[in-house]
Amino acid sequence: MVVNMVATAELLVPFDRSAVNLGLILWGAIRNIPQRRRLELLSRLNSADIKRLWKAAGQRYSAPTAQAAAALGPNYSVWSDMPAVPGQLSLFRGKAALPTHVLGISSFSKAFFTHPSTEQLYGRVLLGKGPLGDLLFPLYFRADVGPAVVPTTQELCDVVLRYLPPEQLGLAADDRPRSLWPRPRAHLPPFHDGFTDFLRAVAPGVYVGLGYRTASTEAAPFLMGFLPGGVGVAGAVSRGAAVAGAVDASTDSALYVTLNIGAHEFKAALFRAPAGFLPAQPLSAAGAAEPAPAVAAHASMDMAASLQGPPLKRPRTAFNFFSDAVRPKAKEKHPSADQKAISKVVGDMWAQLPGDERQPYHELAQRDRERYEQELREYQARFPQSGKPGESETATLAVGLAASEQQR
Repeated sequence: MVVNMVATAELLVPFDRSAVNLGLILWGAIRNIPQRRRLELLSRLNSADIKRLWKAAGQRYSAPTAQAAAALGPNYSVWSDMPAVPGQLSLFRGKAALPTHVLGISSFSKAFFTHPSTEQLYGRVLLGKGPLGDLLFPLYFRADVGPAVVPTTQELCDVVLRYLPPEQLGLAADDRPRSLWPRPRAHLPPFHDGFTDFLRAVAPGVYVGLGYRTASTEAAPFLMGFLPGGVGVAGAVSRGAAVAGAVDASTDSALYVTLNIGAHEFKAALFRAPAGFLPAQPLSAAGAAEPAPAVAAHASMDMAASLQGPPLKRPRTAFNFFSDAVRPKAKEKHPSADQKAISKVVGDMWAQLPGDERQPYHELAQRDRERYEQELREYQARFPQSGKPGESETATLAVGLAASEQQR
């Protein structure tokens, strides 16, 4: 039923638009699907469906407050899908619409985690391309939850993922939730030049996103792709090897191609590389192709900030209030422990706290949640949904895993 609703979203126009809100209808339909079965949406929705789902999910913002509250339920929050304590991961499996899948990364996972001391939400895209893929594309991002505006279209969304360079990310080596994860590094195409994901909640644990990028046009072409079967580059291609291929797809910012070099086939993309990324001397000047089109310059994130106003302060959980109360004592008791170790101590204390002693912290959390919901209503009244669709670099669908499948 959900797949049919999404596929026909642009074809069926209700006589009374105010009486039918497809975003809320989809919310209820997906919420009623058992959590494990929601993953089937990844295989049953195609690229066009994912883009339609973004528009359909946007109708939720135009619903009257009472109607939206009744459909979403009194206890829903995006934070319900995110990790509750430091060290915990919230995992989502995802699917990318065209053109990203041409690179061989149509499926991915996203892992969200909180900073052990600041409680800032972070995450990482897991491409599943082995150690080399992890090294080249660690893909850490900072996540901000709360109403936001897509700069180029003024559409509302619920979560913003910013793929910041390491010096702006604010994530030290000890802040990573898994010791074997690679260090953050400068993002390679197509995640460079200020790449940002804007996510809309479709239902509990289900998000649809559009990715945009701000970019500099003063850069050289860059070829990026994955070799099949983990073949090493040096062993697959030699200097001067003949290249043949075809363009599979194109956007304002890139050409997506299939290349045949010797006996190997590459799926790759031609982007504009960050300044200084390529060697000063070209590898070969012979047969140089025309540069790929310049990356379209989208509105800057400064514009986004001016449209959004000050960000909403996230609703705090009962554990957050408990952590504030006991963390100073935990530091006094363990003066040589680092922030990560202190967070584990506090987490253990919370796990052993009886239910009646947790109640005061739950009451504080409920009051803070009411504060957040009031600010959210005021925000949505200030920035009504424009309904203007926009083109993006990448559309994605992400579905959260069941609790038993989450990494701890």
